[in-house]
Amino acid sequence: MNKKDLILKAMISEKTVNPSFSYASLRDSLFSELNIDQVKFLIESIDKEKPELLIIMPYSEKSPLIQPTGLVNEFLNQGGFTKIEKDKELLLNKQNEREEREIRKSKVDLELAEKMLKEFPTTKVFSRIGAFIGIALLLKELYILIWKPQ
Repeated sequence: MNKKDLILKAMISEKTVNPSFSYASLRDSLFSELNIDQVKFLIESIDKEKPELLIIMPYSEKSPLIQPTGLVNEFLNQGGFTKIEKDKELLLNKQNEREEREIRKSKVDLELAEKMLKEFPTTKVFSRIGAFIGIALLLKELYILIWKPQ
């Protein structure tokens, strides 16, 4: 589970009527390995991506009070930030695969164009020979038609 989802889950699991949290209280209860700035960054990223999930009220200069809204439970049931990140990763993988296919297609097109350029002089000679043969046969048929040898 994503750290953002853990924060939201901890907020809604609180049994009080209007649970309020500070950066320090979230760090102490969830992420003892993180510092307050990292917790602040996580809260700010939640607020940036989904502002409807949190109510952030100024309390002091260093730490505001943070409350979850009623939408958090439904958001977590739908997969939360973990699902959003997986969807972004899948989209990125699809784009990478598409780009790789385009690169391979470009390489094949380039190889075909190079082969055509190499074969062009030979094809040009054959077409000229064919044109001369065609003209010779035309002249022969015209000779036969006009001067019908008897």
